[in-house]
Amino acid sequence: RTLDYKARFIELAGQINSAMPEHVVELIRSSLNDLAITIKNSNILLIGMAYKKDIDDVRESPSLDIMALLEDQGAMVSYYDPYISEIKWNSEIKKGYLNLSEINLTKYNAIVILTDHSNIDYEKIKNSNNLIIDTRNVYKSEESNNIIRLGSK
Repeated sequence: RTLDYKARFIELAGQINSAMPEHVVELIRSSLNDLAITIKNSNILLIGMAYKKDIDDVRESPSLDIMALLEDQGAMVSYYDPYISEIKWNSEIKKGYLNLSEINLTKYNAIVILTDHSNIDYEKIKNSNNLIIDTRNVYKSEESNNIIRLGSK
């Protein structure tokens, strides 16, 4: 019985993890809609593409699924990851920003924090006054109209 329970728990965890990219994209879409912005043709900056914090590995990263879903819905997606300079994307190479000084943060309709690397200036991102979707709880309990946390809507 215990083994069956553990197997079912692992299966459920896998289902939740595989549904998370769609959930994040829905949170982005609804947050943009609240600002009267459609996801189609919106400029979205993804922060952190790596599979986990402070590494340079994108294999099986849910960030790739989120990027694909956003592009499928017509969004113009860029990314910033200090560890990932480029990603093989649809048989091409997609280049990312390597530092925040390269980016004019104000041109984005939404900034989505997907991987919480230690060496990212989150204060600079917050001060951009963009819509921020914080999926990693970087901003903890800070109150702000422009920060949406995963699970807050």
